[in-house]
Amino acid sequence: MDVVSRFLNGHLSSGQAARLMAMGRVEFIVWLREQGIAYLNYSPEEFAEEVTAMERLEVARPQ
Repeated sequence: MDVVSRFLNGHLSSGQAARLMAMGRVEFIVWLREQGIAYLNYSPEEFAEEVTAMERLEVARPQ
């Protein structure tokens, strides 16, 4: 199994995959996008939960 497959299957973190490909983590994420591979793969429900969590953090953030 190649590095990208192992990353997409959750067997490697983005940092681990990047190191194996001799890249920095951000470079790896950009490379994935250039290859048409989604870095984040949320279901609609998971995405809604993330948005709600971010909104709560924004409200709770000290001004």
